[in-house]
Formats: sequence, C-alpha cells, structure tokens
Amino acid sequence: MNERIAELEARANNRAQYLLAIEASKSGRKSTDITEQEKVAMFNRVFAELIVQDCLDCADEPSHSQIKAYFGVE
Repeated sequence: MNERIAELEARANNRAQYLLAIEASKSGRKSTDITEQEKVAMFNRVFAELIVQDCLDCADEPSHSQIKAYFGVE
C-alpha cells in the first residue's frame, strides 16, 4: 500500500476514535457503547476528509474551488 495512504489511514483511525469519544461523552454514553457501524462510518468520513485535504494541499490554488465543489466541502 502507498505509504501516504497508510499514513492517512492511521490519522483517520486516531481522529475517528477521538471524535467518537467526544460524541459519546456529550451524549452521556460510554466509549464502549459505540457500535462498530458508528466506528466505520466515522472512520470513512474522516478518511475521506483527509484525502480531499491532501489533494487540496498538492493542487494549485485555482483548482481548490473546483475540488471543493466536486467533493462538497467548504
């Protein structure tokens, strides 16, 4: 696997766990109550966001708005 993808995957996993823990805390749930489906959904969302951000980081400035529009990010 590409090293960059592996790095983004690890970052996404850590960030997803962090965000899920915060969400659980805010709703009074324990982090052990988080379902596998919630974990996968959060990981997928964060991983996609990191990939899009990585694309923006290596694209020239005029392409940013087109990339953002295509992926529906601000």
